Amino acid sequence: SHQKYWAFVDWNRAAPPLSPLYAVLPAVLSITAGNFGLKLSKSRLFEGVTTRSFERIGTRTSYTPEGARTRAREAVDRILGSWSILADHLTSDAFQTLSARLRRLPLVAR
Repeated sequence: SHQKYWAFVDWNRAAPPLSPLYAVLPAVLSITAGNFGLKLSKSRLFEGVTTRSFERIGTRTSYTPEGARTRAREAVDRILGSWSILADHLTSDAFQTLSARLRRLPLVAR
């Protein structure tokens, strides 16, 4: 998978944005171990990621823990708002698999 492509852009040192998204791979379609390899807030499990998982990043940057949670929530909202576009780029089975998995992720739950 392409976790290494996540980055911050240092255009604004007070609140650096995430880099534009590229080289996207629906990792859960290819990772059978049930985890994403890298730890995020002491967990490698997709199901272990919540907005609180980003607090440490917020502490280490100028975002603050609350700001990092807000940015994570905003990213989830943008992804959900465009979710249907994936159906044009994946097989029907792959899109259904991802959609079913999506509904089980705590990061998506409100």
